[in-house]
Amino acid sequence: MFLSKRQMMMSRRHYASLASKLREAANTEAAGKAGAAASANVKDVVDARGESFHEMFVMPKRKLQAQLNLERISGRAQVEQRPRFDIHDRLAVRKPRADEMDPIQDWTSVWPAARSFASSVVPLPIRMGSRKNPDKRAPFKKEGNLELVKIPNFLHLTPAAIQKHCDAIRKFTTPFPEALKGKEEIAALPLTVTYADYVHQGTNIRDNRARVCTMRLKCAALALSPAAKEKLQRLAGDRYEEATDTITITTDRCYTRAQNYDYAFYLLTVVYHEANKVESWEEMKAAQDRLKLVFEGSVCEERLKKAVQATGVSEAEMTERVQKFGQVWTEYVNKEETAESTREYAAAIKQLLARNAGEQKAILSCFRPFMAAVAAAPEPAAESATAADEQSSSSTTAVDRNLLNVVFRSMKRTSDLFHAEYAAFPAVDEQSAALVKAVKRRQEYGAILRETAAAKKAREDEMLALPSSRTHSVGGGQVLNGPDGKLAITGGIGGAAAGGGEGKKGEILTVLPTGARQKAEDNTTRALLPSKAPMMVKPKWHAPWKLYRVISGHTGWVRAVDVEPENQWFASGGADRIIKIWDLATGKLKLSLTGHISAVRAVKISNRHPFLFSGGEDKQVKCWDLEYNKVIRHYHGHLSAVQAIAYHPTLDVLVTAARDSTARVWDMRTKAQIHCLGGHTNTVADVICQSADPQVITASHDSTIRLWDLAAGRSMCSLTHHKKSVRALALHPSLYMFASASPDNIKQWKCPNGEFIQNLPGHNAIVNSLACNQDGVLVSGGDNGSMRFWDWKSGFCFQQEQVKPQPGSIDSEAGIYAMCFDKTGLRLITAEADKTIKMYKEDDTATEESHPIVWRPEIVKRKQY
Repeated sequence: MFLSKRQMMMSRRHYASLASKLREAANTEAAGKAGAAASANVKDVVDARGESFHEMFVMPKRKLQAQLNLERISGRAQVEQRPRFDIHDRLAVRKPRADEMDPIQDWTSVWPAARSFASSVVPLPIRMGSRKNPDKRAPFKKEGNLELVKIPNFLHLTPAAIQKHCDAIRKFTTPFPEALKGKEEIAALPLTVTYADYVHQGTNIRDNRARVCTMRLKCAALALSPAAKEKLQRLAGDRYEEATDTITITTDRCYTRAQNYDYAFYLLTVVYHEANKVESWEEMKAAQDRLKLVFEGSVCEERLKKAVQATGVSEAEMTERVQKFGQVWTEYVNKEETAESTREYAAAIKQLLARNAGEQKAILSCFRPFMAAVAAAPEPAAESATAADEQSSSSTTAVDRNLLNVVFRSMKRTSDLFHAEYAAFPAVDEQSAALVKAVKRRQEYGAILRETAAAKKAREDEMLALPSSRTHSVGGGQVLNGPDGKLAITGGIGGAAAGGGEGKKGEILTVLPTGARQKAEDNTTRALLPSKAPMMVKPKWHAPWKLYRVISGHTGWVRAVDVEPENQWFASGGADRIIKIWDLATGKLKLSLTGHISAVRAVKISNRHPFLFSGGEDKQVKCWDLEYNKVIRHYHGHLSAVQAIAYHPTLDVLVTAARDSTARVWDMRTKAQIHCLGGHTNTVADVICQSADPQVITASHDSTIRLWDLAAGRSMCSLTHHKKSVRALALHPSLYMFASASPDNIKQWKCPNGEFIQNLPGHNAIVNSLACNQDGVLVSGGDNGSMRFWDWKSGFCFQQEQVKPQPGSIDSEAGIYAMCFDKTGLRLITAEADKTIKMYKEDDTATEESHPIVWRPEIVKRKQY
């Protein structure tokens, strides 16, 4: 706004008159005597334009000197004149807040949380940092110290704050046991769980080391039997410390500390129960170990006494030798074998053997069945006792050496030498012998047995002159012998079927029943039998589905939706480049994830990890960590927009389909591309994964479906039954089957070879999505907003729906782009083009009487390809 010249002149006169009035008022001598009159005069004064004079309005805290003079002149205010030093006192800088604070106070009110360092709050002369000459210059003070800002304050953890918190939760706790108040008692507890918390600077407050959980258990507290304790030690392996008699289990594979804690307890429980578990063979072994062999009065003692007495030794010496040997033998046989016990046993045998050849020969005769080599050793000539001792000195050493070699080679045989009867063979177990024969017959002669059975069946079929049909017959008649010995086809109830308008019982039909084709024109029985009569199966009744919730939040087409494994929330992605997390029960928005730079076409939630995978038209495949709500991995490789994502149910493998006519298999953890499944000639619209072969199935706009061998990365077979683009696939939750959708019709297939089952015609639209639940309800969603509900077994469409677009949208935005059932199969979630998410559920009030099936059975349902 611009002022004219006249207005500017009037404004200057106005300011000049105001200045002159102020100067005149300030210089008057009788200001105190005529205060009231001056005040009245001020009010009546007018400026050059004839307007009354108004005092200048200024905020009360900051007044101009001119206004103070006016108030002083008018007497409305008495301003005290302060000396100069008072201004200095008022402007003096106060002491730092930290110096004036009392160290003993309620710090939870001053600093309630672990926030960054504040110098004005910490009442301690803290210094931190580094200087070039630390000997000459002290570190930086706390005021403005950037290094201290990186450290959180811990004033909320002072003793007074901790005491306050303890007093608040004391009413919810029980008193600490008196017996455990000492450190020694606490250290004596059998189970100890250790974990650590970490605090560091960064955008993420979590640390991967904080999820590690270590559990230590003292084995003595378990009160295990010796056998169970030994088994526990074997199961624990390196985790068992013999010095402290403790088992240490460290778990860090799970993503949270609670999961690692539960997993450690699970491992400990499994090891404990497995150690206490006793198998049948262990019971037998324990029973055998409990048996104690007695030397006194045994056959072994009698034989040894006779052998030693035959050498001419006195009875007292013979008794002493046998008793010493009996003590060592009893301890060796009945106790655990060790190197020391074996040495003692060998020394006892040496002492038992005599020093001359005659005694050796007599005693070694007991060992003759198992020591032929020792018994066959050359014997010295017994001319005299002295000569025999001299000649047999070398041979005795050799015999002793051979005997010790036999003892050390087979300690068990030596222990069983004196009480086992080796001449008789052990008894044969009939059950074991029968099992051995059965295994041998199946492994060595299985092919012969199968060929024999096949030949026998072929002879029987030849005698009956009936062909064996390889096709599965759903319904039909049976073949009976007519009165003249010829075969006739019955109507399925025992009587001959009528054919050609006038048929008699037992007469050969010239016209086959409806639905049968005469494939052979020879005079065999096959020409009379129908190849197949695929009668229509009566559909199962399903309750009708109804819309019960509409969720708005996206600002673009909603292109993908998926439900998490615990059935608490679901994720959706749309053309607005945002992934949204919704509460499944209430439909409220919980979280929004941004990161894609183009429309999100696919979202998939892992069943075994806290991960969410997303793909979009920006050619990116992202892995989101739902604990941190951020992207942790990118999978690069696609050359065009990503259309679909599938997660393998048992392997850490991710499969993506894109507009570049390929499907790529990724290692979820290493981000490496395992396979590039190429073979389609157009956009791969959808992909599904299962644990059994074929583990990967893809559908493309080239009108084909391919079944892939995941291990080899090659196509197993290609299904070309569809005539138009195949845009959607769906697996049956329990049956080994899947369905595919195309604008021509919906087809059902059987795995693993992709056998065609039946067509589901009637949905005349571009079908973008399919979904199937455990009850056998198959739902298809079309591009024009049409929905069809099918019975999986019979292929009957029991409900048709036409969705209405959201108010404010045009009719062409009624398309359905994606759908899925929740984990219970009782709620259906659809993603639509009107920027909404709709939820459906079964009508609880519906019954078979109120909503009957409108179904008319056909005589024959022809198979269409």
